[in-house]
Amino acid sequence: MMGLSDGERYQKCVSIIDYMHKLPRFKEYHYLHINTLLDKLWPAFLRGNSNSLHWILGSESSAEHLDDQSLLLCAFQAGKPRKTDLDTANSWRDQYLPDAAKLLSGEDAQIWSMLRYTEAYYYAVNRYPGDKFSTQMRETTDLISTIRGELHHLLQEPLFPIAWMMQSLCHRIFPWNDDDLLTASGEEFHLHHDLRADGQDYETVFKWFKKWQFAKTVGAAERLRCMLVLIGKHRFFYVHQQERLLAMAAEWNGREGQKKHDIINLNWLADTLAQHVEKRSCSSSDNERYCNFTGKTSR
Repeated sequence: MMGLSDGERYQKCVSIIDYMHKLPRFKEYHYLHINTLLDKLWPAFLRGNSNSLHWILGSESSAEHLDDQSLLLCAFQAGKPRKTDLDTANSWRDQYLPDAAKLLSGEDAQIWSMLRYTEAYYYAVNRYPGDKFSTQMRETTDLISTIRGELHHLLQEPLFPIAWMMQSLCHRIFPWNDDDLLTASGEEFHLHHDLRADGQDYETVFKWFKKWQFAKTVGAAERLRCMLVLIGKHRFFYVHQQERLLAMAAEWNGREGQKKHDIINLNWLADTLAQHVEKRSCSSSDNERYCNFTGKTSR
């Protein structure tokens, strides 16, 4: 296993502190006390990382080279243009597949992001427990630990374990194969907009999560069932959407070599999608008109 140099650990810590400090300040009452802790991050870090060689070597801003534990170096590197892998950038799954933070919203999403930052911080600082660098970072580590302790209380709300379980389910539902029925439908219908932790039934999500937790593979038929449960009626309430998904499923079934657990029961799918039709009336002045009799839209 490759190790981390002290310079790499330092730079990771700087990035994490920067990200956490730049998070929007909380406005919800039960999160307000986190703001005070976030405001203390930079002072704690800088107190523990003062440059005792300043009077010998000069300041970073006037030096001709930068050490690997240089705050100025971190700023310069953060501003460097980065090359983009076009294949990765164009991948729906890589760009939009929801993790727990994306499944949450507002300040709940920020809480989850803070959890991830504290985990990354501990990895960098405690890579070699008790060494000079981890000792030097003790004041910052104590503050990060206080933040993590506050998160422990907040994360006991049921919404957070739901997001954590759904994150795992989403990775199962939408595999990396772009030709997979579920991944293709996720991209075509922009299903990442319809996957959210809020409003989910805890027991339902728990049931699916427990069922798949240690499964090596899950067939497309079962993944489709789970997807439709999780998106609820946020999608496929228009007939043209239903027809398109049915056509995609039929094409998928017709591919050579499909396994039994990957075959979609089209009758079941049609009946399930019919339950998603949103009964609503639109006036003639609306851009899109809906007929409650035929279930058709003018779109």
